[in-house]
Amino acid sequence: MNKEKIGSFIKQLRIENELSQNELADKINVSRQAISQWERGINTPDLEALQDLSNLFNVSINEILIGKKESLLNSNEDFNNITISILQENEQKMVKIKKLKKAFLIATATSLIVSFAFLLYYFISFYNSIKVYTMYARSDSFEIDEGLFITSKSDIFFRLGNIDILNNKKIKYVQLYYLDNNKETLIYQKDTNDVFIKDTYGYNEFFDIDNMKYITNHLYIRIIFDDNEKEETKIEFVEEYTNKSFFINKKKRIGDGKTTSTKHDNYIIPFSTKKMFCENDSCTLTIDNEDLFISYFDMSEEIKILKITDKKNNLMFEYYANYEELQVSKYPRQDNDERLSLSLQTINQEDEKYKYVEMFKKYVYKYLNS
Repeated sequence: MNKEKIGSFIKQLRIENELSQNELADKINVSRQAISQWERGINTPDLEALQDLSNLFNVSINEILIGKKESLLNSNEDFNNITISILQENEQKMVKIKKLKKAFLIATATSLIVSFAFLLYYFISFYNSIKVYTMYARSDSFEIDEGLFITSKSDIFFRLGNIDILNNKKIKYVQLYYLDNNKETLIYQKDTNDVFIKDTYGYNEFFDIDNMKYITNHLYIRIIFDDNEKEETKIEFVEEYTNKSFFINKKKRIGDGKTTSTKHDNYIIPFSTKKMFCENDSCTLTIDNEDLFISYFDMSEEIKILKITDKKNNLMFEYYANYEELQVSKYPRQDNDERLSLSLQTINQEDEKYKYVEMFKKYVYKYLNS
């Protein structure tokens, strides 16, 4: 259809019948602006308006659509009815298309709202939800240097670590407690220096998960020796990791692009715990008259940690498998000791730090591999 021809023909018919745009608009129940838009070729009349114009000016709908009078068309009522039928069908199709578009827009908007709500829930629920702490404590009679404390939304893992006795006495009991307004609340008591606690949200058998910040700032250890003498000191916590990152850094690939190996593939350390004594979620191996300790913590799919303490060489390795980082420090570690942190994602053979990785791998292959 030619909109300009249709508009010119409607204007011609209006003038021939000595009607103004306002008068024509009133006769067919449309606005004057609609008449103006038709005559300027901006829009075309809908089916109802076409039928009104046809009856008013005594012309066929076909003549209006082709933009001129044709006597044959004007006398052919059947052909006119066919045109009306086609226009009605097209109009129905347009209505259906509009409904489909509206339904599509509603479905798209709903999907976006649901996706945003899910992401918001995930962010609120899991952002900064996992925290990894190292623990240490010192007194005149004992030292603790390898404690590990991990919290999540659902579980708590507490490993006190090695207790070094400095007065040659034997441990009778180990107690953990926290102070609340000078009131002592006992958390744990056992006749062993191997303290491992797993607590689950809702049970709060040992820790009140909703009150963890207060507990970690007021947690104490008391050791009762075999002669019933006791000594206690505050446990200090150092936050080592928390999942606050919004984005995961992609590992840089090297090579010709035809392989999928990454720069640190040679440093992924395979080992088994078959030679270790395993209980719950941790395994321990003691070698050479307690000069070497190896501990493996399989906390969850996200948290796996291997610790090696070599007292002979005064070295301590902590391997965080979940983000492939190796930390090296002196043993026993003092407050002002600096840790050497090695990212296995970026280390290379030319780097001076490479030797520490090789030393660490020797322990793994010698003592842990089957």
